[in-house]
Amino acid sequence: MIENPEHAEPRPGAGRPAVRRPLRMCVKCSRMTDTPVLVVEIHSASGPGFTVYACHGCAPHYGAHPERLVERPGTGGAG
Repeated sequence: MIENPEHAEPRPGAGRPAVRRPLRMCVKCSRMTDTPVLVVEIHSASGPGFTVYACHGCAPHYGAHPERLVERPGTGGAG
């Protein structure tokens, strides 16, 4: 039987359909991972944005991005 990865087919003897795990490429090491970690969402005013993923080993290299930080009065930031 040829399996179609686009559709979850019940396995013989299994009570529920197979679950397809997400498969994404790590932005740092370029390896494929089935346990991706979202590290940043890129928004675009002129079209659809995109999501950047990393593997669990590379994800700690990505911290809070400056464009996401909210400056508060009295914290020493500009504004």
